[in-house]
Amino acid sequence: MRHRQGGWLHQLAPADEGVTISDFKASLNRGAAAEIKPLPPELTDRINRALLALCPLTETHRFYLVQAGVDPLGCGSLDYSQAATIARQLAEQFGEATARRHPILLKVERENGRNYWTIAGAATGILFPATNVEGQILGIQIRKDQPRGSEDRYRWLSHAGLGGTPLTVFQTATGAANSHMVIITEGYKKAANAARAWACHAISLAGVAAYKEADLLHTLESLNAGVIALAFDQDKRHNPQVKTAEQRILKLLAAALPESKLFYLNWAETSGKGLDDALAVGAEFHFDEALAAGTIEGTRLVNDLPGLVVDRAFSQIGPLYTVEGARSQHRAFFGRLLVHPNKTQRVITSPTGTGKSRAADDALADTLMEGNLSGRWLLLAPNRANIAERIAPGTLLGKAVKAGRAAIQQGRTLFDIEELKIVGRKSTAEDCANPQAADAGAARQVTARVVCAQCPFGSDQNWQDHAAEIGYSLDQTPNRPWKCETQGYLNSRKISRQAQLVIATKEAYLNNSDLLAEFDGGVIVDEELLGYLLEIITIDTAILGGWREKIAVKGLNFPAWEQLFRIIETAFNNLAESQEQSTSAQLLESREHLQTAAATLGVDLEQVLLDCYRDGQGPDHDGVYGFERHYRHNARLVLPFRAGADLLAALEDKDNPPRFSRQPNGSYVLVAHRPRRHLIEQLKDKTLVVLDATMPPALKMLLPDLKEIHYRVKQNLHITQITNALYTKRDLFNQATRQRVEAAIRSFASGSRNHLSIVPLRFQDGPEALQLPEKSRSEHWGLHRATSRFSDCDSLVLVGHHLRPIDYIRAEIIACRAYAGGELSQEPPGPGQQQLKLRLYNHHLANGRGAGRWMRADADSDIQAAIEHDYTANIIQAIGRLRAAIRPDYLPQARVLILCNEPVADLKIDVLTTIDELTTDPPQDQIFINDSYMKSDDSGELVPVYTAVMEGKDPWDEELVQDETRQSQLFFEEDWPDQPLFPLLD
Repeated sequence: MRHRQGGWLHQLAPADEGVTISDFKASLNRGAAAEIKPLPPELTDRINRALLALCPLTETHRFYLVQAGVDPLGCGSLDYSQAATIARQLAEQFGEATARRHPILLKVERENGRNYWTIAGAATGILFPATNVEGQILGIQIRKDQPRGSEDRYRWLSHAGLGGTPLTVFQTATGAANSHMVIITEGYKKAANAARAWACHAISLAGVAAYKEADLLHTLESLNAGVIALAFDQDKRHNPQVKTAEQRILKLLAAALPESKLFYLNWAETSGKGLDDALAVGAEFHFDEALAAGTIEGTRLVNDLPGLVVDRAFSQIGPLYTVEGARSQHRAFFGRLLVHPNKTQRVITSPTGTGKSRAADDALADTLMEGNLSGRWLLLAPNRANIAERIAPGTLLGKAVKAGRAAIQQGRTLFDIEELKIVGRKSTAEDCANPQAADAGAARQVTARVVCAQCPFGSDQNWQDHAAEIGYSLDQTPNRPWKCETQGYLNSRKISRQAQLVIATKEAYLNNSDLLAEFDGGVIVDEELLGYLLEIITIDTAILGGWREKIAVKGLNFPAWEQLFRIIETAFNNLAESQEQSTSAQLLESREHLQTAAATLGVDLEQVLLDCYRDGQGPDHDGVYGFERHYRHNARLVLPFRAGADLLAALEDKDNPPRFSRQPNGSYVLVAHRPRRHLIEQLKDKTLVVLDATMPPALKMLLPDLKEIHYRVKQNLHITQITNALYTKRDLFNQATRQRVEAAIRSFASGSRNHLSIVPLRFQDGPEALQLPEKSRSEHWGLHRATSRFSDCDSLVLVGHHLRPIDYIRAEIIACRAYAGGELSQEPPGPGQQQLKLRLYNHHLANGRGAGRWMRADADSDIQAAIEHDYTANIIQAIGRLRAAIRPDYLPQARVLILCNEPVADLKIDVLTTIDELTTDPPQDQIFINDSYMKSDDSGELVPVYTAVMEGKDPWDEELVQDETRQSQLFFEEDWPDQPLFPLLD
């Protein structure tokens, strides 16, 4: 019989049978010696049901159960004096060989030869069946009528360790009020009462620490448990055994069932220690969030998780391909699709080096040259350098371009017309001599319409009409010095329109989605697509000033809009002057601040917005208001920012409102995240293939039919990750921290022939730059994509926690979900509402257990998924630069060190260690043997270097990843300030 905390207790057989203790011990020893094989569940269930049929419930026991609120159905009554008779009947019915393997039936063999059968643990009392989720009775518990003490009231009927730790499951009716909820407690009566009281499922554990993890997880998944509440006895507040057991099961559930919401079911202990007692007196119950910050005890690093949790989380589905096999699959896919486009959307995320891009290029070139390419196709490359690689001499795509069958379109290449006088100047097909083309793009104006149509270099007539605008005198230069329609960008566009295959930069087509209509075959996008589908529109005082200038110069009448401009500027000023705004929040919801600003001006914001819509002077059929339309003034073209309609729509959008963004200098701008609807709808109606390392969750929201294709391949790679430091930019501003990082890099890179470090831009150069090993290479986060420059590196260290600001990721998801028609997002939780998530490492420790880390998580699961993806995608992209999939097996494994403790999705980690272990021993004292680092101990024997993850747990500190990144992960392109962006902690 099972003790509450674990361990089996066995009752002696009835004394009147003349059994001695030695007889009983002999019986148990004989069973153990025979290593009894347990019965299959089906047969165990049959025998248990037969036993219960022989033990009908007495009226006394029935009355007790009804009074206790427990359904008597299925329960039984055992008379101690009938135990031997019932056991003998069952042994005869099922056979002695089977009976010996049943946990309840025990054959007592005495020295005098008078052997007999009995029920292990028999007593007079109520029998409770342990019915699992499949409806099988796998154990029976007895409630004794006359226990020896409080701890003797409940016992499991079992012997020889055959009983296991069965779960008792109470399933509520389909369609019940809380059929999505499961309450877990210890005790038949408690679980039965819980299921009845809350109309939910309930599970009774054999003991607070007595259950099989696999059985419990299987049961919860079978019950489709979206909400799980732990209802352990309230003495947990002062009983460390119960509290420890509760924390153990919480870690199991948080790690294995991350999508479920976890709660503690609590009540005042004065109302009763157990749940059944509290229900009987009508106690007040509270469902408290179990994963709220401050409720988790112990350390942040968890290194005692069952190995099955890791196996479940990272089980690989599908075959493991060779590199050649994956390449063959990619090529076959494109071969079919290019001949028979089917208007499907796919993203291929196979590892870098498996030939995704080459398969697309070669298949395009082959089908084009053979005359089998169906329709016109567009291949969008990451950048111009990548295009140059793809069409280099010897490539199939290059041959197609050279033969004139494919065209290159790279957008405008601006140059000064005076450069034409330079002997040997190298021209490009996309040359553009009009600097206003770049200005038009920056102002969101349609460049072809507002600049190219009247460009002095576009036609002879334009030269006559507009040469003076760019400083030319027709008297001195009567003829055009350069002809764009035959020598430059306009000519390249003409050639592209005639080609069946166009290879282009993304900006050349995705910034003007009307051009996509030309491609009836399909579109292939290599790497990043999401950034082109979701635009961030920024409104600042300069833009508002430009609109005002147009109104004044042209004498326009937009009174409602001018009121709106004043409201926005007043809000800018109020926020800049306020000392109450947290420096950690980069984006602030705008509605409240705009309403306050409107009230200051004595106007109603809603009325102003309505008046802007009713304004009789706009917008035109293109959605452009008069104050943002291009115009000429003092013989020059003026290009106001075109965003009026988008701004008004954003201000009226309750699902996806604009936000105020705090700038490094303390000023504010208004930003709106707006999905580019026309472009998205165009892509939905085309055959689309995206080639990338990962699929962003937001991209799936915008393109819901996008399906992932992934071919797993073996990579000649060994990955080490630390567990005790996050290393955000905030951390790296501390000189002592940088020195620790430098020491770790030196240690890890020792012996490497060609080492690469990827570091935050702020710490690559300048006075705070990390001092990296001599003759090693470095790159900064963000510029490590779409390149093969580092494929010859044999070691790589990734420094820091590279992640976009959380506020921007949140705004991105809200915008995409609003476009897709999803539920509205909750606002960021306050300080007392933070959620924690147990993030797993894809790694088994030396003892077979798993490890994870408690990390702060967004309460919105979509936003949290996007946050994790943003971090993971950067890591995967960086590791992909090593091209480990094509690294020959005869070479040593390429080694990677991740100097950040946040788990990286399903990335396989070979070694978990700490920054201290990396720097404790000189590198020359460490030897790499059989995928492990070894060092000599005091006796001279080789032992594993990395044992800290097992022996030392880091303290429960206050560095929380998503707080840090709000203020420390901003990226302002090339213009980083000399000082930290915000007040930083040492």
